[in-house]
Amino acid sequence: MVDTLPAKQAKLAKLWNEWNKHNTNNVLQQPWEYKVQIDKFF
Repeated sequence: MVDTLPAKQAKLAKLWNEWNKHNTNNVLQQPWEYKVQIDKFF
């Protein structure tokens, strides 16, 4: 599912870190919410 291009992986990692920074009291949001962010990102 995740593109194997290094540039996209780097961006995805950055997005993941940003996402988690805002969710410190809630380790992970619902998967669909994360997917919405990914869909917006790509």
